[in-house]
Order: sequence, then structure tokens, then C-alpha cells
Amino acid sequence: MSLRDMKLVFRPDGFDEDFVRGAITELLRALDFSHSDGEVVHTDLHPGNMLLGVYDNNIMQSLAEREFTSPVSRKAVSPTRTIYLSRLMRPREGPMLLSDFGEARIGPGLHGGDIMPLEYRAPETLLYVGWSYPVDIWGVGLTAWDLLEPKRLFTARDEDDDLYDAAHLA
Repeated sequence: MSLRDMKLVFRPDGFDEDFVRGAITELLRALDFSHSDGEVVHTDLHPGNMLLGVYDNNIMQSLAEREFTSPVSRKAVSPTRTIYLSRLMRPREGPMLLSDFGEARIGPGLHGGDIMPLEYRAPETLLYVGWSYPVDIWGVGLTAWDLLEPKRLFTARDEDDDLYDAAHLA
């Protein structure tokens, strides 16, 4: 379960400070490894990419057994693709895992191009100047805000629902 999903289901008004402090500490450790050892810029940090791991893998065995006795709903959208409804699991203590490196960039130099979800875009991406590891730190700050507060710090659209990047820079 992602921290975004956990917040939506269990904590819509935000998590307490101690929980967020621990989650952000683990996120910073993951980024330190990613940046220092892998020279990888994640570029897509947000609570939806922070997953709650489990220390006890028996939980997964239990889920697999329940699938045989009570299968989840599913929808075949094509002959080769089926979408399955996720089972809701109560969160348990476990490590926080950083996921979704699909938009990551490798290398310490400056990179270019659009990255990050609209609400999380760092100023250097909005200004179309080169960016590197600091965009992930910007994402950490906005992630901390999102975990603590019921609403995002920035929106990507104005009152007419048009894209509005200037709000990030004001």
C-alpha cells in the first residue's frame, strides 16, 4: 500500500508529525543511496511512490490463499490484459520502500525535459533550465507537506482548470 492510499483511506486530514518524520527520514536514506551510489535522479517523488513494506512475508501467503477462496473482482480489457481490484489491507509495521523509477535519469550532470507530476514540479523544470539531484529534494519537501496536510501546497491548474505553472514560482 502506498502512503497516498493509506492517507486517503485512513488519514484524510494528514498523518501525525512523528510518522511523517520517520517516513521522510527513510525517504532521504533511499535518495542518499540512489544519488550517491547509483547516480540516479528519481524525478517522481510523491506519496504514491512510497510503499509500505512488510517484515513478515506470511502476510503475502495469506493474501494468496484468500485469492483462491474468495477471488477479487476483475475486468478483462483486452485478450492480453486484465485489471484486478486490489484488496484493502490494514497497514502493518514495515519498511518504507521507494518505488517507480520509470522516469529516473542516470548520471550526475544536468538533465532536461519535463519531469515530475504537475503539482510537484521543481522551479528549474518549470523554467526549462537544467536540473539534477535537487529536484528530488524539492519533491521531498512537497511530499512531507502532502503527508501532513489535507490539501496540496500547489495546484497545477487555475480557477478555469487551465494549467498554471506560475503558482509554483510566485
